[in-house]
Amino acid sequence: MSVLTTRRSLLAMATGAAAAILAACAAPAPTATPAPAKPAAPPAAAPPVAAATNTPAPVAKPAEPVKPVEKPAAKPAAPAAAAAPPKGAVGGTVVWDTFRGVGTPWPEDRIKAFEAANAGWKVEFRPIPLPGGVQAEAYPKMYAMFASGTLGDVFAFDPSHWEFYRAVPKGLLKPIDDYVRDDKYDLGQFYAPFIEMQKWQGKLWGLPSWGWSGQDGWIYNQVHFDEAGIKAPDHNSTEWTPDAMREQAKKLTKMGQGGAYDRFGVNLALGAAGATVYVRAYNQPDFHDGKKSSITDPGVIKGFKWVQDMAQTDKSVALPGAFQGSAVDLMGSGKLSILQGGSLNVFNVIKAIKDEKAVVVRAALFPKRADGKRPSQMRGGTWNIGAKAKNPDAGWKFIQTLSNKEGTLKFNTIGGNGALVRPDIMDDPYFSNPAFKPFVENLLTAMPATVPANGRGTEFEQTINQTWAETFLGKTGFDDGMKKLQDAVQKVLDRPAD
Repeated sequence: MSVLTTRRSLLAMATGAAAAILAACAAPAPTATPAPAKPAAPPAAAPPVAAATNTPAPVAKPAEPVKPVEKPAAKPAAPAAAAAPPKGAVGGTVVWDTFRGVGTPWPEDRIKAFEAANAGWKVEFRPIPLPGGVQAEAYPKMYAMFASGTLGDVFAFDPSHWEFYRAVPKGLLKPIDDYVRDDKYDLGQFYAPFIEMQKWQGKLWGLPSWGWSGQDGWIYNQVHFDEAGIKAPDHNSTEWTPDAMREQAKKLTKMGQGGAYDRFGVNLALGAAGATVYVRAYNQPDFHDGKKSSITDPGVIKGFKWVQDMAQTDKSVALPGAFQGSAVDLMGSGKLSILQGGSLNVFNVIKAIKDEKAVVVRAALFPKRADGKRPSQMRGGTWNIGAKAKNPDAGWKFIQTLSNKEGTLKFNTIGGNGALVRPDIMDDPYFSNPAFKPFVENLLTAMPATVPANGRGTEFEQTINQTWAETFLGKTGFDDGMKKLQDAVQKVLDRPAD
């Protein structure tokens, strides 16, 4: 009988010398590759921010952030060794339904690693297509597959895409607390905030997949700063404020003839996650508490006014519809001076550079708040085991293979994702670019997202994105636009869980 097939049989066999069956299945740590002239970057389409739908329950408070460090004081413990099946095990198949890493070499790499360590076991890889390139497109299909009993053993309902908070109460996921306890699996190999993100309603539901600290950076072209005589920002200086950021964007904007732009000053993250960062920059917890919107509150509205001033008064913002292609490509071509974003965007911009003499990427974090915290909204994903999984024990071993040191590092280098969830990958040359370095601080201290209590995450984000656009695009006056946004968001938060 396979160890992967029945955990009780493993316990029964574990008397005396039978403990020797617990052979390691984790793949060996990768050999550090030499630093490339340009670090390999994830495709621009990789979505660290997006929307989806969720469910009720009080927001789980993450553990108190640890003091940020550039590198861990000591090497983190190696991933816990996973038990391999005994010789002669029947084996079986792990079914993996995923939209992450599809089209890259990463899935095949992880499948080979798992199958090599678990004799007799195979992985059936079933890519989930995203016709519009949006992750939220996958979830209706996954819910339907679950209802029909065809959803695989392993998949992902990401916290930062809100579906995690809906899938847990709907019973789609299998908690992994017993596996962690029985295998003495070391959760300390991950940055603590990304483990906290896997918890909901008192249980642990997965292992970290991708993750970064959110739209917390001012990614800029040093060449443009030098040409304009602007001092590079020091994000630890008291002179670094939202007003200073606004002034930089204004100075860097170049208008051409007929109202066309020769160069945009800044591109902002004009969505729900970006709104959270702007409001937090003005010392507020967020623009809602999960049940009640506070957009028109005097302290909160300052964050939205900061955006409005740059978009409509200064006209320094690269607004939707004002340019072709993505903001990443715009910056890579030298037509954009500053891109507000996170660590993932650093690699995307580097990949998009057309002329290395014209674009030199550097970054600074948002200014510290009065309480010493950096405005941010933590982003992250998960690998889950299905509640109806036919081979859940094998699924547990497979998600370890996906999330171990090698799997996580390669998720960055060949998988097109920003997977910054483990300190033990940070010494790799891939992360050596100076523009990435500031973001390491926030991996330990990023502020968690505020979860809509009714689980309607997709509806919540779509409402914000669509309604807010009327204001920052100048179609509605600021005061009227904010009142309309307040009412629209509250209407979503007042709806019952679906």
